[in-house]
Formats: sequence, structure tokens, C-alpha cells
Amino acid sequence: MAEFAAMPELSAAVRSFLADSYPHNHGYGIVRGRIRPNFQLRSRWRKIRALLTKPMDSFLDLGCSKGFFVLQSALEYGCKNSLGIDIATEPIDACRAVQAHLGVENAHFEVASLHELAQGSGDYAAPFDTVLLMNTYQYLFFGSRISAHCYRSHEEIFAHLDAVTSRRLIFSNRLELELLPRNVQERAQASGRADQYRGAAIREAAAKFFKIEEMGKLGRIPLWQLTKAGR
Repeated sequence: MAEFAAMPELSAAVRSFLADSYPHNHGYGIVRGRIRPNFQLRSRWRKIRALLTKPMDSFLDLGCSKGFFVLQSALEYGCKNSLGIDIATEPIDACRAVQAHLGVENAHFEVASLHELAQGSGDYAAPFDTVLLMNTYQYLFFGSRISAHCYRSHEEIFAHLDAVTSRRLIFSNRLELELLPRNVQERAQASGRADQYRGAAIREAAAKFFKIEEMGKLGRIPLWQLTKAGR
């Protein structure tokens, strides 16, 4: 088990990244050793936590950003194996700094991709009891500014999601092309696959692997709970 120094201080750069960087609706601060989410993140957490159950042995956040949900699943739910992955090093470095600062030994953060987890690469211990995919799906399908890598079909993405999920997937993503950020729409048009990004196509692919339950919205974005077939 990793050893952590007693409450190593967070740098001003890390504190600024947590509070003020994109996505701003996931901002939080650390006050006297506790995580203090901003109003938007607190509202999102209230809806996400309503879908979580105890005990929860393992949790995975795909595209974990600032690591809030990973840390909360470890702290509040006592999750034994809580993992956040991202393809960018800056958020992972910041998440690890917070983890060390708070001494959360049952949370981990890695630079990794979805297919690496699905293929069993690295020491990631997939599948996970609960998987979270929030505001990341469009980057899996079209790539991003950080990485041009993308998956060629909705079915390929959900096959990978099925491989890393043992019980349920919490899914909240924009389902129509016109709702995506402008830079993603431009990348979609350049890809020649823009017409494939439709809610009906995404739902059809998801239904091949999961039972879909609509759980309202996070802001204006649909919130689904996807349960593994047979569970």
C-alpha cells in the first residue's frame, strides 16, 4: 500500500486548477482537510450519489477531470478500489496531489484510456462495480485536442464499457451533435462521421449491453443508469 506524507501542502497552482479551470461546474476547494465543492458540483454530486449504493467495492471514473467523484467514493462510501483515469497528465497530477494531501489511500489516478482498461492493460483491476462516464462520450467518438485517438463506432465504445463494468454504468453525456461544444462539432465534421452522432444510435448501441433507465438530467444533459444484462 502506498505511503503518504502527513498532509503535504497543495501548491497555489493546484488549488487554482481545482477551483478555476475547465470544467468550471466541477470546481472545488480544500478547506481544513475537507473537500468543498462549488454549487454546481454539489448539485451534480447530489444526483450522482442518489444512484450509488453501499457497499460499493470498486468505482471507476472515465475522464475523471479533477477527481472529485473518485475521492468522494473513497471517502464517503469507503470504496476499496476507487480509480480515476484521464488521457491528460495535468488533471491526473492535480488529483494525485489532492489524494496525497488528504491521505486517501483507497483512491488512485492513472493516465490511461478506456480500451487499455478493457484489455486488462496495467494494474487496474477491471471490471468495476460502478463506472461513471460524464461529459466524455463525445471525445471517445471524435477524439479531442489532447489526443486524436477515437473509437470507430458506438458499439465499440459500449463493448469496452461493458468489459470494464461488473454491475452498473452511470452515464451523462450530450447525445446530439448540435449540443456538443463548437470545437467538437468542427472535429466531427472533419471526421466524416458527424451524421452518426445521434441519440437514437447511441441508445441502440447501449441497449445491446445494458438495460437503460432514465434518471432525469444533470443540468440539461440526460442522466442514465445502465445496468448490466442479467443483473
